[in-house]
Amino acid sequence: MVARKSYNLSEAINELIARGFVRCRVLPTDGLWLRVTLPGDHAGVVESLRTLVDLKVYRQNLWDSPPSPSHD
Repeated sequence: MVARKSYNLSEAINELIARGFVRCRVLPTDGLWLRVTLPGDHAGVVESLRTLVDLKVYRQNLWDSPPSPSHD
């Protein structure tokens, strides 16, 4: 691959598949796609993530382990 400042994810994956380096399975989702491609994308993505946290779609700290299911 040629080094560049950014990659379109689908182009990068397609190139790796074509070269036989990876296999890829796409999972269907109704989830919102957030992209950070240009510096101007940052603020909108931050706001969208805050909204998704407020709506309890994501936990406040994404890197924490998920809570254990209760056995009440």
